[in-house]
Amino acid sequence: MAAVRSGGFALDGARAEPQGNCGNQGVTVLYGDPAELDEACGALADIVAYFRGIGIEVTPRITLRFADRAIVRSAERASVHGYFDGQQAEITFYRKSQVRPWGLPWSSALADSFLRHELAHMAIWEAVRGGPVKLRPEWHEFIAYAVQLDLMDPQLRRYVLNANIDVRPSESLLEINEFTSRMDPDTFAVTAYKTYLAQGAGTFVSQLLRGEIVPPPFVYPFAVLPGQVPDR
Repeated sequence: MAAVRSGGFALDGARAEPQGNCGNQGVTVLYGDPAELDEACGALADIVAYFRGIGIEVTPRITLRFADRAIVRSAERASVHGYFDGQQAEITFYRKSQVRPWGLPWSSALADSFLRHELAHMAIWEAVRGGPVKLRPEWHEFIAYAVQLDLMDPQLRRYVLNANIDVRPSESLLEINEFTSRMDPDTFAVTAYKTYLAQGAGTFVSQLLRGEIVPPPFVYPFAVLPGQVPDR
């Protein structure tokens, strides 16, 4: 997709980074190569169209930066492909990754899918921010993975699903929890997508974001103190 570019530069220390906005006043893309701006704008358009298609209007507010290597802020982020910071309205996306999701080497198709994953987080955040609907972090991940696979290159998606043919949809929404989302992200992603399809695909996401379906609270098998339970 041809990107809508705004000519300009953002200063990053002594280095000026070209920037664009994909035709959205609330969007800033900091990129190195013009192809990256095209990729970002194409991914953003897909995410906005997806959520509009399920009746959720999203007004993008995000700064998206392409980075050469991890700017590690925590051990958890040391091996990710990118990350979304809702409080700062920022996405950092790495041009290359040492991680091999689903056992696959990093490729443009994988990069495109994970870029949509991070932008899906932005859309979810915008959809529920300041409203009555509260979704736990694992449900943010559930939706982001489901949308990622839904929008993934069909050939790549077939490979991922065929390589995980034994993974089944969750029989209970209680199976979507803090532990299953973190123990094996690759399996969780496939479980999320298959559960998403089994529950009605985009209709299910819309119901979650509107509070028409409320995931059951997860009961921890051990005592927890106030502040130890993640919440959004």
